[in-house]
Amino acid sequence: MDSNLDYMVKDAEALTGLYRADAAKSVVPKGVGHEAMGLGMGGVRDMFGGGQTTGAAEQYRHFKGWAYVAIKAIAQRVASQPLCLTDLGATSQGAYGQETPAENLSDAMEDARRRRSVSAPVWTKSYGDFSTGDIVEQHRLLDALMRPNEVMTQWSLMYCTVASLELTGCSYWWFDDSGSRLKIWPLPSNWVTPVHDENEGLYHSYKITPKGTSDDEFIVDGKNIAYFPLPDPSNPMGHTSPLQTQSMAVSTDEALQEAQFRAFKNGIFPGVMMTVGRLPDMPGGGAGERPILEPEQRKVLIDAAKLFYQGAVNYNEPLVIDGMIEKIEKFSTSPAEMDFVNSGNVVKARIFQAFGVNPLVLGEVSAGSYAQSAMAEKHFVSTVINPILDLMGQVITGWIVPFFEPNRKLVAHFEPAEADDADRRLQTWGQAIQAG
Repeated sequence: MDSNLDYMVKDAEALTGLYRADAAKSVVPKGVGHEAMGLGMGGVRDMFGGGQTTGAAEQYRHFKGWAYVAIKAIAQRVASQPLCLTDLGATSQGAYGQETPAENLSDAMEDARRRRSVSAPVWTKSYGDFSTGDIVEQHRLLDALMRPNEVMTQWSLMYCTVASLELTGCSYWWFDDSGSRLKIWPLPSNWVTPVHDENEGLYHSYKITPKGTSDDEFIVDGKNIAYFPLPDPSNPMGHTSPLQTQSMAVSTDEALQEAQFRAFKNGIFPGVMMTVGRLPDMPGGGAGERPILEPEQRKVLIDAAKLFYQGAVNYNEPLVIDGMIEKIEKFSTSPAEMDFVNSGNVVKARIFQAFGVNPLVLGEVSAGSYAQSAMAEKHFVSTVINPILDLMGQVITGWIVPFFEPNRKLVAHFEPAEADDADRRLQTWGQAIQAG
């Protein structure tokens, strides 16, 4: 006749078989990692794209985790910079679009030209002398940027543009001049496919495939599309992105988050395990069986343990074990054993360095000085933000401005970002006051 212990063993074997079957399924990542798609490490790199439409679609799906944190900081900072438009050609207009500027405004205009000449990016110097150019404040391009379309502002247009740059390595603007006013639409990279014509040349037109479906596919003339690339040195026709270069780190980050989520969702976390004592030894020397408690009996033991030892007032109190309880031992792993701290920090640092951001710029409080924070922001704007602004300014000047003014020498550039240093600002104002 089977004893209670025999039944317990059979139940445990059955449960173990079920657990192993479920565990075999649970180790397959759902939507993250390369093994979910049957890919090797080389497949991970290909999955993140190489300037292809399919790769761009996958890259947008990784706008999360630490990649999102880094990209958001870059996109928000770039989106806050205003666009400046200067006419360096011979014109009959004065500054600010006035035919004959009033005499009392001439000093202010000269001062504005001088300040723009000093603050303009270095690359603009090859176009001419900004100190003699006219500042343009009324133009179709400026109006279109302020209100690009029915649902966007200039900030949201710039944010989407920079996010696409960092995720896919390129971004596109479509100039829709079919209505009553000019509209600018930022197009996701996976919607756009360049069309090269043997007679008309490269990028003659673009095939636009909204949402990846061919039902609404249409062709746009190349002059109506602005192409912002992060160039790929191995392919002059291609582009690459920081996300693509860190595909393994990004996949690892997502896998770590998935593992943490599953550990807390599927885990069992009782603090300790109480082992009930065995019954008296059986005649003949055999060890007594361990009794199987009824649910009510288990609840009584748990309630008794909580009554005497739960709460801060009982912290580190001695625990007495009598004949009923054989032993009490730790069961769950501690938080330090479950949070993947070391590997997570390595992956985080690798992703941040690829995008050029640092924890201080992102608002993380750590042991350091005010000077360290100011220097971190200075590096951020000089090595990350301003190069993106230079790229966008050069593309707008070279390809977008001629769309509006083919015979006018206009230079468009974004006002360079500067680190916000309160001490330096106070010092500058002090020197300005002393100089009158």
